[in-house]
Amino acid sequence: MIRRFWDQEFEVINLNDMGYDDIVFELDVAIEFMRCAVKHNVRILGGDIIFKQGEEYVIGPDSWYSNNIDPAESLTDALRYLQMYKKSNGTREWVVSVVTDNILDLVNKCK
Repeated sequence: MIRRFWDQEFEVINLNDMGYDDIVFELDVAIEFMRCAVKHNVRILGGDIIFKQGEEYVIGPDSWYSNNIDPAESLTDALRYLQMYKKSNGTREWVVSVVTDNILDLVNKCK
């Protein structure tokens, strides 16, 4: 499903039927979303790795977070983690949830 944030459209994976309200993306879209967030002075607080198994999604135990106050540094933390994770888990299909410092506003826009 397409959602608009900061006047830009992003393909969002809807996992509301699983009871998961966070904003979920394919990896490349998540990176684009995070870069756009930082351009709007929004910090990336962290996110979860969600595995795709056939048509099902399974929330995994892996996640990251950033304590950086500077949005650009929080993006660097996220990109560093996701790059490392992709190298270690490249063969498994997974997607990413992203948590920002204004996540409640963003989630409400998705509903």
